[in-house]
Amino acid sequence: MIDVSNFTESTVFMKNKKIIINALLLITLCGIITITLQNYVGKKTLYEKDREEKRLFLHTAIFNNSLPEGKSWNDYGAGGTNTRIFMVYAVEYLHRWTGAPVLKLYIIMDYIFLYLSLMLLFLYLRKWMEDPYCVIAILYTGISLIATYHYHTFHPWDRISFCIWIVLVWFIREKRDLLFVTLLVLSIPVKFDVIILPLFYLIYHYYADPFARTKVFMKSFFFLILALALYELLKYFYAQPGTGITNVLLIDSLYVLPNRLMMNLDQMSGLGLAYPPFLVFTLPLVFSFYRWQDKNLFMKISVLFALFILAVHFCLINLREVRAQTMVLLLLLPAALAGLKSFFERHTEIQT
Repeated sequence: MIDVSNFTESTVFMKNKKIIINALLLITLCGIITITLQNYVGKKTLYEKDREEKRLFLHTAIFNNSLPEGKSWNDYGAGGTNTRIFMVYAVEYLHRWTGAPVLKLYIIMDYIFLYLSLMLLFLYLRKWMEDPYCVIAILYTGISLIATYHYHTFHPWDRISFCIWIVLVWFIREKRDLLFVTLLVLSIPVKFDVIILPLFYLIYHYYADPFARTKVFMKSFFFLILALALYELLKYFYAQPGTGITNVLLIDSLYVLPNRLMMNLDQMSGLGLAYPPFLVFTLPLVFSFYRWQDKNLFMKISVLFALFILAVHFCLINLREVRAQTMVLLLLLPAALAGLKSFFERHTEIQT
């Protein structure tokens, strides 16, 4: 007589062993990507010795909210950054507590949040895709992140911001409203671009739940007002020295729109295929629209929202600095992986 209990225990053991092995492989892969990016890309670009003085100056200036007389944040290529206080305060107080150098702490923080972002991205994508496709996404993201080390000197909030975007979009997808609004508010001092996410919340849930549209609209409006209020409060207390209260919302961006458009068009034509947004987003966009009709609602809205963000950024900021558009890659990846899977399956059917 066959001992079913032993067979069941053996099956459970093998399943658990496979899970542990896969988890260790994922941990190792994300670690290798993080170390490679930080050590072999970062040291030659963002963390170069000749940039240390400017990085330390900006850290001190943001922490004290103080600039030399007659100077503005734009003079240092840091317009609008003095309200992004979370990482600066965290590093400054860690420095005082541990005695570790400020710039070293920034690099350590980048290590931690870069690694976490890769792990979180893998877990986020597993809702739709099998592990091999999620690994492809992690590898592609690792390659794409090379471009985020160029064209800037001091943006220590980029890695933690990517982590926050992953978690916030995850909360929207899973309808975790309380967690969503809590993290949304807490993340405003990290980087204010999350203010746009209540709009994503509204569009997705408006179509996903047609019987609760009024409730969805009211929630979205509340989330948006709460986030904007905190951002305006930050700008009030961290107004550019000597200028008093800052502009309301981002109205001043309208004045720079023509210049930003011309700058981005010039850079696009000058760099050609080497233009970073082309390198990072073209392939995911192609696969995102492959067999569009097969994509689910969340994927479709994510892709359209990603295009909206790209359009806004093209008009208002330096699009060449793809460090500020990592959320676009996050939004494109689910649909891109679904398209990639459909492409492989269709190709296999043709071959057979």
